[in-house]
Amino acid sequence: MGLWADQLLHGAIAAVSSHTQIYLGLFIFTIVTFVPWMILGRHAVRRENKWMMSIFIFLTAFYIVSWSIMFYSEVYRWTWVQWPFFACLTICAFIVLVAGGVLAAICWFNFTKGLAHYQLVRVALTYPAIDNHAHPLLKAEHRDAFDFEGLVSEASGPSLTEDAIHTLACYRATQQLGKLYRLTGESTWEAVKQARKAADYDALCRACMEPTRIQCILIDDGLGGSSEYAEDYKWHDRYTSSPTKRIVRVEILAEGILKTIFDSQLSTGSINPYYAWIEFLASFSRALEESAADPEVVGFKSIACYRTGLNVVPDVNDEDGNRVEQCVTVVMLRYEVTRTLRLADKALNDYIVNSTMRVAGKCGKPVQFHTGLGDSDITLSLSSPSVMQPLIKAYPSTKIVLLHSSYPFTREAGYLTAVYPNVFLDFGEIFPFLSAEGQAGVVKQVLELCPTNKIMWSTDGHWWPESYYLGTLQARETLWKVLAETVHRQEMTEAQAIGVVKRAMFDNANRVYGLNLEPRWHPE
Repeated sequence: MGLWADQLLHGAIAAVSSHTQIYLGLFIFTIVTFVPWMILGRHAVRRENKWMMSIFIFLTAFYIVSWSIMFYSEVYRWTWVQWPFFACLTICAFIVLVAGGVLAAICWFNFTKGLAHYQLVRVALTYPAIDNHAHPLLKAEHRDAFDFEGLVSEASGPSLTEDAIHTLACYRATQQLGKLYRLTGESTWEAVKQARKAADYDALCRACMEPTRIQCILIDDGLGGSSEYAEDYKWHDRYTSSPTKRIVRVEILAEGILKTIFDSQLSTGSINPYYAWIEFLASFSRALEESAADPEVVGFKSIACYRTGLNVVPDVNDEDGNRVEQCVTVVMLRYEVTRTLRLADKALNDYIVNSTMRVAGKCGKPVQFHTGLGDSDITLSLSSPSVMQPLIKAYPSTKIVLLHSSYPFTREAGYLTAVYPNVFLDFGEIFPFLSAEGQAGVVKQVLELCPTNKIMWSTDGHWWPESYYLGTLQARETLWKVLAETVHRQEMTEAQAIGVVKRAMFDNANRVYGLNLEPRWHPE
């Protein structure tokens, strides 16, 4: 093409042609606009933009018409006889242009019709996400510190290692991880475990994290074993485009303070529970204030559900204060004997939650509560968020996030989210713990009553990078399928469904936690 253009413009042909300037103008226009023309067509299709596609069709028609008119030039026709290879290339280009124009016209007429909900599935599977509740990954040297079956179940002992592998959730996870690891033949749980064990840990982490499109992770690093076996929360920045932030687990914060106070007194041989109590009040309050002022901390987390239940008594009075002091005495004496500290004394735990609620309300940071789905430590009847109503009413200015879909109490959580302006619902942990049908059922229950500007997604990822991978993959697929069905029933538009996805995966968490992030979307 270049040789042909050179002869047409500068060779002997140019001397006898009266259309040289027209050739030159057309060449320049084609060269300058060709790449933008291709980019324009691509973006017009991906965005279903009629204005962009109209410009693309106009340029296509201009190329076809202008180069066709060139045949009126006798010199131009002569070049076809002399250079048949050029003629073949031109014919091929002409066919491609015509085909492109026809396809562009078809696309233009079908834009906004939502063919196969293309836009919805694209957004659901690729839109950047804020993981509003997760835990750190294990260090490479501790990658096998915990039973891998914990990926699909909160059970422990034989219930985890012998029974959990026979759930629908585990069967599904096995197939999905088999594809991720590129296993040949039928995937089995043991094959999956062997494949991940043989894999380079850094490569494994990247293979799991990169497809998730998680832009920011909010990490609760108070999970038992995190300080010994897991990476620091900032380490996870290598997998996200926005900095990782912390969620402070308040019971662990309180235990650390009490342990320091107890060790100090025990080292002197003089035990004074009253002074320990007074010192704890001041130190815990100060620690909460410091955490609230820390820009790295975006919220607090309570595991009262695991310790004494969610039926927290609000507004600790003098009588309750006396009981708290008595609890500190009991805890201190127990620690003196066992040298272990686990706060599971109701008056003390209620005090910790109330103190957190006051500080969080004052500083505008949310308080996450573990609700529902958990291990055998939980008293199931006290893990329902419905017993939190007195606490919710007592702190109307404190944002409360009900974690883990509150499963199996999702409808109760949805009710609270709908009627209390300070309550928000996270739909996490059910991925991958529940079967596909179970996950769809929970998401439907979340959407039954919850305002879609008050729901947030999380992986509850912990220890293994696969927990982030499955937690994201399954959540995106489930949300898409549930919303696509709703659109198909004409109960909402596709544009509204897309808005739900964006709010649930990114916008709501961005607002509630005050992250002030812009979604970095690269759907390609």
